[in-house]
Amino acid sequence: MKPLFLCLAILLLSFSEIHAARYWADPEGSNTVPCLSISGTSEPAVRGSFARAVACATAIGDEVFVRPGIYSNNATVTNPASGITIRGSDPTPGNWPVLQPTGSNVRGIHFNRISRSN
Repeated sequence: MKPLFLCLAILLLSFSEIHAARYWADPEGSNTVPCLSISGTSEPAVRGSFARAVACATAIGDEVFVRPGIYSNNATVTNPASGITIRGSDPTPGNWPVLQPTGSNVRGIHFNRISRSN
C-alpha cells in the first residue's frame, strides 16, 4: 500500500508543478489580453495590466511577476486565488514596481476577498 501511496503523491506533486503558471504585468499592459498571451517562464512580448495578470493566476503555485514602472491605474482584484505569489520581476530595489494611482477617486490596488480563505 505504501508504494502505491508514494506513487500517487509523486504524481500529484508533478501535476501541480506542471500546471503552475507565471503571468507578467506591465504598467502599459492590457486589461483584456488573453491569459495565455501573458504567461511564460520567461518574459513574453505581450504583458497584462496588474489586475489582468492577477486575475489570470487561478491555481495554487501560480506567480504574477510585476515589471518595473509606476502603476498609476486603480485596480480592483476580485477574489484572488489562494496560493498565488505576486512579486517584482526585478530583484534590484531601485527597479521595484511602484503602485501610485492617480485621479480624484484614488483607491489604489484593492483585494476584494469575496469567498476565498487563507
